[in-house]
Amino acid sequence: MIGMLGLNYTAQQPGYIIAQNEDGRRVLQDNDQFSLVEFVGNNIPPYAILSHTWGSKDDEVFFQDIKNDVGKEKPGYQKIRFCGKQAKDDDLAFIWVDTCCIDKTSSAELSEAINSMFQWYQNAKICYAYLSDVSNKISGDENQSVQRQKLALQRSRWFTRGWTLQELLAPASVEFFSKDWERLGSKQYLKQTIHEITKVPLEVLEGAPVSRYSVEERFSWASNRQTTRVEDESYCLLGIFDIHMPLIYGEGKEKALKRLQKEVRESQVETAATLSQNIKANKPARAASLSKIRRWLAAPDPSVNYQNALKQRQQDTGLWFLESEPYTNWRVDAASFIWLYGIPGCGKTILSSTILQDILQHCDIKLGQVAVYFYFDFNDVQKQHADPMLRSLVCQLLQQSVEIPTDLDTLSSHDDGRRQPSLDSLLDATRQMMQKASQVYILLDALDECTQRAELMEVLRVIAGWQLKNVHIIMTSREEQDIKNYLEQIVEPRNSICFESEVVNKDIQQYVRERLSGDNALNKWSKDITLRHKIETALIEGSKGMLYTYNRILCAIAEDDFDNAIRILQWLAFSGRPLSVEKVAEVIAINRTRDPAFDRNKVLEDPLEALDIYSSLISIRGVGDDSGKQVAVLAHYSVKDYLMLDRIQKGQAARYWMQGTVCHSIISHAYVNAQGKHYSNALYAALRGGYKVVVKLLLNAGANINA
Repeated sequence: MIGMLGLNYTAQQPGYIIAQNEDGRRVLQDNDQFSLVEFVGNNIPPYAILSHTWGSKDDEVFFQDIKNDVGKEKPGYQKIRFCGKQAKDDDLAFIWVDTCCIDKTSSAELSEAINSMFQWYQNAKICYAYLSDVSNKISGDENQSVQRQKLALQRSRWFTRGWTLQELLAPASVEFFSKDWERLGSKQYLKQTIHEITKVPLEVLEGAPVSRYSVEERFSWASNRQTTRVEDESYCLLGIFDIHMPLIYGEGKEKALKRLQKEVRESQVETAATLSQNIKANKPARAASLSKIRRWLAAPDPSVNYQNALKQRQQDTGLWFLESEPYTNWRVDAASFIWLYGIPGCGKTILSSTILQDILQHCDIKLGQVAVYFYFDFNDVQKQHADPMLRSLVCQLLQQSVEIPTDLDTLSSHDDGRRQPSLDSLLDATRQMMQKASQVYILLDALDECTQRAELMEVLRVIAGWQLKNVHIIMTSREEQDIKNYLEQIVEPRNSICFESEVVNKDIQQYVRERLSGDNALNKWSKDITLRHKIETALIEGSKGMLYTYNRILCAIAEDDFDNAIRILQWLAFSGRPLSVEKVAEVIAINRTRDPAFDRNKVLEDPLEALDIYSSLISIRGVGDDSGKQVAVLAHYSVKDYLMLDRIQKGQAARYWMQGTVCHSIISHAYVNAQGKHYSNALYAALRGGYKVVVKLLLNAGANINA
């Protein structure tokens, strides 16, 4: 008869059975004279369960010993006696002990027990973990006692055995006892010490389901544990992976592991298929809800930035980081953060896209793992605040989530979606969806291009405060003091990584060589290795000085093109959002010294041809939809920084020096002259254009909002 046995340490005849099927079951009862009693039924009463390390076979009390009423002189009998007394103190009538509650002479019963063990520990009211090599009699003051107890726990054999891993993870409540039967503390009380010993995430010790963690991470928890029989190194993990498979003792360590891995893979495929079926069944309603919420959130699309940066990446560059130890650890460490920082123009955004591509590929093959991202962008006013960042992250998480947070669905329907979500509600939705994913990887590029730094830092503080072990965040920025001061609080020093010139220069060298090898104009010099090397060296050396490079580009602009260049740079540097190519054509036709300032005859017929003159400072890119429209933006944030540097007033490019107030005044003057052209008045034109600074200037100048 297959059965799970319980131990009753009271004189009262038990009326329940610790079982989950209709088979007969046996329990031990009657005060200190334990005896076996059979039961039939499926009502399971509350019970306690014992976790311990086995001694020698001669020391332990087995099923046959209890059945034949022998073995009371064995050392192992004291564990049964202690377990019964402790259960009685906790008002529990039943206990379960693996040594004597499984008939190990029956291979069928043993197989069922091992396949069901995790569930039995999980269903227990309480688990008593008996550490036979830890004493509670530690001398010294309070601090010394705590440290000595911690050291004793670290050395305990209980934390090195394979079977005790599931006995630690499965029960909601675990109480640890010393060899003297004295209480050491609960799993919750000792969780930090246990985490340091076992490397099991704190979230799991606090009750989070183990299924939230990747297969690789769960295997890692058992990597340094041993079992008496080599096959048990795999069998003891069945419950942790929610797997059932037959036991074949004698098959060896490797075959047992291969069978386990095969079962895990097949289980993942089945889970994915079930998930897909559920999503497919709810697809119409889900699609409608998602579409409604996306319209309501109106989040900016960061994929445009990602694709643009990816196009600029030279193949095989950035591998120095993908192959680095910090990045490898970041992907698997709990609640991990990395901050990449460097000077303007050193390639942070290009590397961000390299990292993101790697993360997306990783998540494509990992069930339940998601990647979300956001690029702050000084060229796009919609990508300069924490609020649109959160909206974008929420939209991306929604797309990859099985369930839509109820609060978010309700909010989007309230007042026909006219009420917009607060930062708190966006954060709540973000947290809910993150908690339901097995792993979440987040990339945030160019924090320094966010204009509301304090708000962004507060959002990051809140997310870090959640301490979600399945969340991993990489951030990039310039090394600005306010960002540095905050990130030092949440990022470990070893994970604050500067873009060192040596590794970046290797990527530059590779880029230059690849470009030169594909340049037809240089083919005639390909046989002259010395000359080719000089060309490569000159280009590589020139790339090292950003200020020198910008100075050289500006000084190379022809005198006839100066007026157009200065106007275009002023507008691109100080406009609130990217300018369409058509608007750039009109900007060139504005001269504030004329009356009227705008001359339609000066509008460029082919603005792209003119913009090509400044291609090193200006980029042309699509708007991210199917319209085919293009916008002009500064090639990099550092271009604007350079144009505002006081030091360039003393150099050859002095006439390109700019002041923010002057440039905003020029733009506002242009909008005043826009009246009657496209808009009813200048204020309306500035509002429609999204130029907040210009709006403020016009209002301060007395512009009539009702005109």
